[in-house]
Amino acid sequence: MKEPAKSLIRALRPPWPKRTQHGGRGDSLRDLYESSIDSENRQRSIAEFAAREKQIPRCARNDTQQAIALEPMTKPLVIAIDGPAGAGKSTVAQMLARRLQLDYVDSGATYRAAALKVIESGVAPEDEDGIARVVAAAEIRFVPGRPQPRVFLDGRDITAEIRTREVTAAASRVSRLPAVRRKLIALQRSLLKAPGVVMEGRDIGTVVFPEAPLKIFLKADPEERARRRVQQNQEQGHASSLKDTLSAISNRDHLDAERKASPLVPAADASVLDSTFLSAEEVVEQILELARKKKLPGPR
Repeated sequence: MKEPAKSLIRALRPPWPKRTQHGGRGDSLRDLYESSIDSENRQRSIAEFAAREKQIPRCARNDTQQAIALEPMTKPLVIAIDGPAGAGKSTVAQMLARRLQLDYVDSGATYRAAALKVIESGVAPEDEDGIARVVAAAEIRFVPGRPQPRVFLDGRDITAEIRTREVTAAASRVSRLPAVRRKLIALQRSLLKAPGVVMEGRDIGTVVFPEAPLKIFLKADPEERARRRVQQNQEQGHASSLKDTLSAISNRDHLDAERKASPLVPAADASVLDSTFLSAEEVVEQILELARKKKLPGPR
């Protein structure tokens, strides 16, 4: 597409919002699923269940009802969103989690916490064994609370501290180490609680939750990703040039794609969405439509 056409589309497209806070109410996947069922079929199912219930001995009926009620809670829903830096994962994942009333988890925050621990320990960046020992001894907690998730390191709230440029640079190095990834992948898996989670990262659909029923790989042109990152930095009070940001993004793409442990690749069954000329709201709507087509069970 020629540059004038790209500029026109960008001018007409709604701007990507700041990272939204997790909270509020919206459509749940249960609502989306139930709305797709014909009312006549639903009434027939209720009638058939009532008929079967009459045949169940009274002493066993409570156990049967309890099993039916608990079924959605024993299988929390996972929506995995992967993609490169600047593709819009965080914005989309938070908006989607709010719409579906699910927890939001930024897996990258756990790597940032590990990176902060390494920085504070004074371990040399090239000392991979030393980094692995430091991270293994660290107590990292991610609390997916509302309206904002919190991250703790050895009992200290570091939610704001992990968003510095120094930590960002260190996280890209620390995250390449297999020992670090093993520890943090276990932590990320432990964050799955009923009714479910929207988790974003770079290997959620391929490694962390390969069984997730809905996997999204979100991509965008490098120039657009750099533009969004510059805008985000400006909103946070950090000056950055488009050229330097594009170079940093290209370098991170190379590191993510070439690392031996959990390289950045779409899962074989992931839906690949290109957000280059879409607003965050449009991406969320596309994901919701995919959820409807898959008829995913939702939170009770």
